[in-house]
Amino acid sequence: MDTGIESVLDSPEQGPTHLVPKRQRWIDLGLVSLIVFVPLVFAGVYGLLYPVAGTSHDTNGGFVSGLIEQIGALALLAYVLRRQGRHFKDIGWTFRWTDLPKAAGLYVGAYVAFFVAGSAINAANVLFTGIHPHYRDPRVIFRGGSLLLMLVYSVSAPIFEETLVRGYLMTELIGLSCPVWLAPVASIVLQGTYHLYYGFSGALGVSASFAILAIYFALSRRLMPVILAHFLWDLTSVYMNWRH
Repeated sequence: MDTGIESVLDSPEQGPTHLVPKRQRWIDLGLVSLIVFVPLVFAGVYGLLYPVAGTSHDTNGGFVSGLIEQIGALALLAYVLRRQGRHFKDIGWTFRWTDLPKAAGLYVGAYVAFFVAGSAINAANVLFTGIHPHYRDPRVIFRGGSLLLMLVYSVSAPIFEETLVRGYLMTELIGLSCPVWLAPVASIVLQGTYHLYYGFSGALGVSASFAILAIYFALSRRLMPVILAHFLWDLTSVYMNWRH
């Protein structure tokens, strides 16, 4: 008997998606991956291997370049979808008023998962190595950053990440008949990898929160609650890390 997530993942696609040849969808997914996902992964791994403390020029420059990259990535996705005869709504972009309480619930669930995972990681490190894991402080990574740019980035990042990494990637993997577990796992691993600049333990911790969002999207195919929950997460992080 199928589980709930398997039933949803195996359900027929709606709209014009089924009319797009699978070969074309693979090619377009490869193009988006090469232009958008690969640089993100490289930056995350590089930040893990060669951590640096931010300066005001580096941090603010990074925010501006990141915003430009995000706009370009969303424009590329819009072009790919339009060429296939699809729209953003076909990857989950619709709004209902019930999305607001759902987003609040996802936000709480994501934070609970983050703290549970963090506690487990800490306990495992102490048990097996005798030392506490090292988490990189965002106040050091993003030192000197403009609060205005941080807030703008806190709005743009959830839209960019969840649309590309959650909505598009998961929708394509599901539609291309990949194993039922691959779509959420791929999105979680991808997001966790490009957050490696927080350190390996930090990336594992935030990946637990990504798992909540990925499972919800797999079951509902709705992006707006996920985007809003991610936005609440980022806004909380800005407040917690820069309130002093």
